[in-house]
Amino acid sequence: MDFLVLLAGVIAIVGSLVGVSMIIYRRAWRPRGRLVLGVSLVFLALAVTGVFELADRDARNAGFSSAADRNKAKKAGFFDPADWVAHKARQTEDKPAE
Repeated sequence: MDFLVLLAGVIAIVGSLVGVSMIIYRRAWRPRGRLVLGVSLVFLALAVTGVFELADRDARNAGFSSAADRNKAKKAGFFDPADWVAHKARQTEDKPAE
């Protein structure tokens, strides 16, 4: 999957450069340039989605529930998932019932 995300990113970058060049330099190439640019934007969306999915997968493999959870733990100074889970459990116990 890492390779596919990288490939989608490269296709997006190269496609956008080619598409913009086609739109700018030749009037006859403008319709195809728009098509190439549109397809490259689709590949860009796939690459961005893949990057977020890879970050989430890495966080789950490390023991966190998600990438956002790992980022919260790092901001709080926790690098071990077990310590972070224990800290969150203590916080929920300390909160008064509403």
